[in-house]
Amino acid sequence: MDSTSCLVQANPDITGVGVRISMYTLSLGGPLISCIFTSQDLRESIEISLGITGFALLLTAFVFTGQHKLDLFHAICLFHLIGLVGLTVTPSNIKFKNKFHRFFIYGAFYGGFLGFAIFMIYVFATAPHFGTNPECNDTIRFVIFGINIPATNFIFRIYLIVNFCLLLVREPVMGLLQGFFQSAENEEDDSETRGFSIAKVLCESTGRIYLIVMIELLLKRNPIGPGEGEWGFGQILSMMMLVGPVFQFIMELGKETWSKFGEGFKDLSDFAESVFLQIVIGSIDFALVATGGAAAAATGAHVNGSEVTAEIVRSGALAAVMASGLLTFCTIASGYNLFDMLSGSGSTGHPMKFFLTVGVTTFGIAFLVVFAMSQRLLGEVPDAMLIASLAAAFPLTMGSSIQQLAIPNMNGLPITAVFDTLGAFVFVRVSQDHGFHVCTGRAAAAAGAVFGCILYVLRLPYAIAVKSSIQGAW
Repeated sequence: MDSTSCLVQANPDITGVGVRISMYTLSLGGPLISCIFTSQDLRESIEISLGITGFALLLTAFVFTGQHKLDLFHAICLFHLIGLVGLTVTPSNIKFKNKFHRFFIYGAFYGGFLGFAIFMIYVFATAPHFGTNPECNDTIRFVIFGINIPATNFIFRIYLIVNFCLLLVREPVMGLLQGFFQSAENEEDDSETRGFSIAKVLCESTGRIYLIVMIELLLKRNPIGPGEGEWGFGQILSMMMLVGPVFQFIMELGKETWSKFGEGFKDLSDFAESVFLQIVIGSIDFALVATGGAAAAATGAHVNGSEVTAEIVRSGALAAVMASGLLTFCTIASGYNLFDMLSGSGSTGHPMKFFLTVGVTTFGIAFLVVFAMSQRLLGEVPDAMLIASLAAAFPLTMGSSIQQLAIPNMNGLPITAVFDTLGAFVFVRVSQDHGFHVCTGRAAAAAGAVFGCILYVLRLPYAIAVKSSIQGAW
């Protein structure tokens, strides 16, 4: 069906202005308040409000789907909103009385997470015909890191489903085992040492701001009918969820804690120095990968017998910077165990964890970079290239793992160039096998080898110089 004739029916009770204001305020208010105030009551009020909202959204998704009133677009919005607010069942600082108490709390949280994961697997598995207006589902765009991806794209859906299945198996099992075997005494000690620093606040806020931006882009880039701004029961109820935290905040203004900054301000100067260092390191690394990407693209074109144009060189540099940028962003957003800070007592972590998993793994980075560059250069994204990107991620993952192990002594870093070469070769061969010709295997291998070798040569003195200065930072 023509995209101009397909409009998503507005549902202000799910994505209305009031609902979004409430969720954004609570989600961003949590980490900021934990830094400004030392009050546990205020933190708990925000956490509980977020958790109740998360479970309410999940229940709404179940009910609306059962009544055949939920379309694909709003299912994706619920996916993002639940990831933003989480599924908290108790405050994060709770002290468990015994291992059975802990086991029960873990079970309650992971029960909600189980329902969330199964629901999203169902949504993406049935995306082409899901919801109330399936003939328009091909026009729905899933926005991830600013990249528009058709929500019904088969390869993308399989990738999401596989990731959800992995989380579905790993997270509940690990959480329940931890809840059963960890003693109450250890939990009490852990809860006393669990602190909030400026760095943690920045990391946690980064992930939440990302989700907020993606939600707004979803609303902007998809065709939504009129009525999204209408105020109804759902929006008013969502705004009322702010009453408790706001009241607690006002109460704190009259206490001595207003003049006492939270724990994170104790090392503000160290944090500022660390941020500056990270910016410098990140800028240098972007320059290095851009150089390697440009040289690799030029080499590949030359070996392939093609003219080396400015567009080819520019595209190689852009692809390399994009990959490095995705990894850097997700590393910052997942710093300080962001996704596990509240685990066991309810967590915003595990649903949010899925979103950044797409970008922080080699598979996710390869998929997104290939998708974005294909859109830019070809105007379309052949399935063959998406399949090839995931296949190439296997050797690249092995190389990345070896690189991380080799960083302390730098001895194993040259080996990573071998995996870069293999990854490039696998990409073009798999793409060729699925009916799309990129270049010759020799040209791809040459480009991968040049990229790996240049990065090693450029990064070695830089890494040695920086190694000592980053000890203890972040």
